[in-house]
Amino acid sequence: MEIDILKRVNNERKESHFAKIVDRGKKEELFVFLVMELVGPSLADLKDLCPKRIFPIATGLGVAKQCLEAIEDLHKHGFIHRDLKPANYARVREKSAMWSTFWISE
Repeated sequence: MEIDILKRVNNERKESHFAKIVDRGKKEELFVFLVMELVGPSLADLKDLCPKRIFPIATGLGVAKQCLEAIEDLHKHGFIHRDLKPANYARVREKSAMWSTFWISE
């Protein structure tokens, strides 16, 4: 399921809120693997580094905007993520957040 979601959401734009697929495959019909681009720490990990575990207001607003854009993009493709939390977003570039997991999407 995760491979199908990533293929669909990454076909539309070069700059996306979703990790890119580097490789995928199947080994002897037993193991399916997915290799995604390397992403940075999760938003939960970054928040833990902040004083009182709270983002500064400007950072929090920027992160919230990017997270909402990612949710909107996912919904446009007909998927609903059922486990929204900071640990499921990761930083990829300075001031950029993206989804890093879809295993509870439908």
